[in-house]
Amino acid sequence: MIDAAGETRVHAVSWDPTSSLLALGLSDGSLRIYDAGTFSLQASLSGAHSGEVSFVAWNPDGRTVATAGSDNEVRVWSVYDD
Repeated sequence: MIDAAGETRVHAVSWDPTSSLLALGLSDGSLRIYDAGTFSLQASLSGAHSGEVSFVAWNPDGRTVATAGSDNEVRVWSVYDD
């Protein structure tokens, strides 16, 4: 995935436990979640990290995603509003 300026690249990819969602960690520090069947954007979090997102992993329950970035931070994000 490359933005209009040609600078955003995918650095991390992870399927959710049911393989229905795909989480992408991008070079611009954002996290995006797509429907795996239609590749429609389901959620986007810009500024998840101040540097590239270098690692993405789903919790086995599929409700949260952990990210690690080049900013030396590890963060956990809720995918669903409760």
